[in-house]
Amino acid sequence: MERTEIDAVRRMPLTDFLARLGHEPVRRSSNELWYLAPYRGERTPSFRVNVAKQLWYDFGLGKGGDIFTLAGEFLQSDDFMKQAKFIAEAANMTVAGWEKPVYLSKPTESVFEDVEVAPLLRSLLTEYLEERGIPYAIASRHCCRLNYGVRGKRYFAVGFPNMAGGYEVRSRYFKGCIPPKSVSLVKANDIPADECLVFEGFMDFLSAVTLGVTGNADCLVLNSVANVEKATGMLEGYGRIGCFLDRDEAGRRTLAALTKRYGERVTDRSSLYDGCKDLNEYLQLTTKKTEKQPSKNRRKMNIQNNRNKRTNIFKAVALCLIAAMSFTLVSCDDDMDIQQSYPFTVEVMPVPNKVVKGQTVEIRCELKKEGDFSGTLYTIRYFQFEGEGSLKMDNGITFLPNDRYLLENEKFRLYYTAEGEEAHNFIVVVEDNFGNSFELEFDFNNRNVKDDGLTIVPIGNFSPLLK
Repeated sequence: MERTEIDAVRRMPLTDFLARLGHEPVRRSSNELWYLAPYRGERTPSFRVNVAKQLWYDFGLGKGGDIFTLAGEFLQSDDFMKQAKFIAEAANMTVAGWEKPVYLSKPTESVFEDVEVAPLLRSLLTEYLEERGIPYAIASRHCCRLNYGVRGKRYFAVGFPNMAGGYEVRSRYFKGCIPPKSVSLVKANDIPADECLVFEGFMDFLSAVTLGVTGNADCLVLNSVANVEKATGMLEGYGRIGCFLDRDEAGRRTLAALTKRYGERVTDRSSLYDGCKDLNEYLQLTTKKTEKQPSKNRRKMNIQNNRNKRTNIFKAVALCLIAAMSFTLVSCDDDMDIQQSYPFTVEVMPVPNKVVKGQTVEIRCELKKEGDFSGTLYTIRYFQFEGEGSLKMDNGITFLPNDRYLLENEKFRLYYTAEGEEAHNFIVVVEDNFGNSFELEFDFNNRNVKDDGLTIVPIGNFSPLLK
């Protein structure tokens, strides 16, 4: 191997080298990227890459160096030529003058050995996903279980397939990829969809499915923002592109690149999880608030009871009284826990009752709640009984009959476009995840409707329409 060839290998960024071996950073700090050590198991990232200096350091082992010494850790070899060849093979570099490698037939085999793909059954893996807010029913539909070996030891993890035959790999202790690295496309139906939703990682995609925001759109998972170029060709045929990207610099750059290419077809949907890094963090926060809200009151009550017991430990009568009071207060507290569901209404600004073919009517709506519980989610759907037309939300989503869509804001606008001159009649139903609902009925071009003919009908618990 000539010096120029060695220099080409030396210039390969450490991040690219690690990505080709299936490892991605779990945390970023300025010019430093933190990984779970790629050649050993660990729970907390202790492997640092200095992007500016192109140097690595493993705090767990107390070792560090350049790309060649890193290759040496994978190979467990100090042979410089073997290290250089390992790097070149990982990068698919063609270098003249090589003798045929005898130490490794495939560079990835030293990392992932004897990979087995199996159905994702209930296990510690699904418990890990449930901790991240992903229910088993959704995880088992889109993911699999991977059993694999690394340097003679067996491991298991959640696998998410990509379009090139590789897998994204996740567990409580590991985040990586079984090459080749590529994007994943999840089709909603056999027929072509008009909209495609874009996610950085499959955890965000699973979160969107859990939240019910995917509708009938296809979903494209980048599996890394570095794959945005691979994604561009797949997005050409879609009329609308909704982006659920991370709210960080990499996510903003990716959104800008897609917007530059596809223009007004691209919509930033990240306002749903404003204040969170990504969609999965938003899902986890919502789930934790729902689960922990009742327990906070109990903890407060228990603390007070313990104080009372310590104060009156030598007074038997007082202890009995305190026990009785505690029972009463805890009972009251349980009643408080139940109060998570609050009725609501939807106020609508006046709309005209006459439309002509091709005309669009704006419907301004505002959600009015009698109480607020942090774990409440609202969805919206519509069903047309008479006439032909289309209904859109202000975020660009076009409703499909009786499909539920997540209502992201308390104030929202709907746009109905008439596609005929006949009478139009449809209902809009807003529901929460506690069974409360509110129905709005709209009539246009109906001779029996007066000029102020907007009809709003609250109906309490609404029975689902046709599925």
